[in-house]
Amino acid sequence: MGARSKQSVLIIAAIILLLAAGMMQRPLEQSAGNSQLMQSDDLTAKNHPHVALLTTLPGGLRAPLVTYLWIRAENLKNEGKYFDAMQLADVICTFQPHFDGVWMFQSWNMAWNIAGAVQTPEERWLWINNGLSLLRDKAIQYNPHSLRMYKELGWIFYSKLGQQMDRWHLTYQQKWASQMQRLLGAPPPVSIEEAIDAIRLIAAAPLDKNPLRQGKDLIQPDMLKLLLNNQEVSLYAQRLAKRGIQIDETFLDVYNRLTTDDAVADTRLFPPGVEDPDQQALYDLINDHKSAQARRAILAFLRAQLLWNRYRMDPGWMVTMMEKYNAPLDWRQPWPHAIYWITYGLHVARNVDLADISSLNTDRIALGSLDTMAWRGRMTYVHNPEQPDSPQLTFSSDWRYIEPTQREYLDFINEYLKADPMPFAKNPFQSGHINFLIRSIQMLYVQRRYEQAGEYLDWIKRQYNMRGNIWELQLDDFVIDTLTQEGGISPETAVNQITAALQMGMYFLAGGDRQAYLDNVRYARRIYETYHAGGIASQWRLQPLEDVHAKLAVSMIVDPWASGYHLSLIGRRRLYMSLDQAIRVRVYDPLIRIGSLKGEVELAEMDSDQMFPPPAGLEAYRASRGQVDLGPPPEQLFRPSPP
Repeated sequence: MGARSKQSVLIIAAIILLLAAGMMQRPLEQSAGNSQLMQSDDLTAKNHPHVALLTTLPGGLRAPLVTYLWIRAENLKNEGKYFDAMQLADVICTFQPHFDGVWMFQSWNMAWNIAGAVQTPEERWLWINNGLSLLRDKAIQYNPHSLRMYKELGWIFYSKLGQQMDRWHLTYQQKWASQMQRLLGAPPPVSIEEAIDAIRLIAAAPLDKNPLRQGKDLIQPDMLKLLLNNQEVSLYAQRLAKRGIQIDETFLDVYNRLTTDDAVADTRLFPPGVEDPDQQALYDLINDHKSAQARRAILAFLRAQLLWNRYRMDPGWMVTMMEKYNAPLDWRQPWPHAIYWITYGLHVARNVDLADISSLNTDRIALGSLDTMAWRGRMTYVHNPEQPDSPQLTFSSDWRYIEPTQREYLDFINEYLKADPMPFAKNPFQSGHINFLIRSIQMLYVQRRYEQAGEYLDWIKRQYNMRGNIWELQLDDFVIDTLTQEGGISPETAVNQITAALQMGMYFLAGGDRQAYLDNVRYARRIYETYHAGGIASQWRLQPLEDVHAKLAVSMIVDPWASGYHLSLIGRRRLYMSLDQAIRVRVYDPLIRIGSLKGEVELAEMDSDQMFPPPAGLEAYRASRGQVDLGPPPEQLFRPSPP
């Protein structure tokens, strides 16, 4: 047979195969429709009319074209043409909307491969956010019952944003925190119940949670009408409208710029600027105490609408999570979102209530996130007016996450033991669990929660049958001994222990309990001296303890709420006046230069020199040391770092 004859035979065979594939298309589509795989094909055609023809082609024609697009997209990525590759990836996903592996690959490609290939942290965040958005805004909408999608989304939050695998992880956390701060504000810093109530208010706002409507309107018109049926809200909305402010994101923008509410004001270094009568009138309107109830209703409404329609999150599920864990989840951090998506996926895809979701179901994401929040769950957010999406963030431990993490550990272990029975003390997670509890005991001890620390110590001895000299020590010696095991105290542990001890001590001092303050200062000095006793290299040595103490004192006087403490202005004055002279002379100059404190004193119609008078010996200190800058967050100032 000649070459031309072979060509003709192959062409005829190809035509026959394509026709056969076309004949199979209808029963395949019918089967897919019966299994709810084609519920979004009309959405595909509507959103991508330029490819509507291709999505209706027989599979025999569609497959080679999709294969070509895959190859082309990969080549574009390898050539560094990332935006072109992303556009092709979007088309590929549109052609195969019900294959979750396609979406997951493209999301992973953006969040890990392309993000790892670009150079600047801003570019990296762009691609990580693209990966998040692809899963959250598109993939899950096409595949609402694909649990793998939810797990992948939770994993990006937990691993890419929440862990330190990427050296620019703090940049990603800043970008995410700025979005959530703009939307939700900071949670109440102390009370767990108040933090939950703040989200309960949002969950109670008018919102149609029909999945078919999600994202169609950023603000649902019928729900807005329902909100405005309230006369007080309607009147306040009319006053806002006269100033050009609608019940949409323009209200959030003005609110975040001018409000004096703690959830926003506590993140600023300086009070909002009001430069002319019009701005003053708007400032007065945003902070009108007579309209506080209406303003809260509008805020709750907008937050619910944006959570559901932009971020695809259910405020009701957020409340359910906080209630289950009894934790003050700060939604500006990535870890609550990691837990949210994995648990919400189980709820939607498997119809499982949160109370019935075990730790094994969450693939360790919930356990890891709660554990992380025990050590980094209290976040200080300082607004950067020049770069609003790059706030200054610092993290510290939060004892309120210890008990939720302990419960999650027990759930995780008990679920494992059901499948593989063995004595509890022999469970394979024993080492990590005991280490978590020891670190928790250290944290609780330094915060003078001696009873709770002792209960956990007794629990370890009893449940894990611990024996040996260290387990026979009293609580205070046990804490020091465990801190100094395996070659001494780590820099991070030393910083955390000293910070917590001095902050808690100053909180007691502000309340008039000087003895508790002195006890904590002695403990901080003991940790400081023990840490340096092992011959620490120069680049890892901490600054003089008095300077560390002074920096923390500045933070406690200027913004104690950022560290989880509520102190009135009078309480902070009492703290300042009660500090030893060696600390006060270090504190004075930074305090008088911080505009936010000065503004707060002026708003209270008090005199700065009377509130925070110059201490004795100030001039001599200035002559010997100069005006030492103690303004930035204490963690960044005295945490040791390589040269």
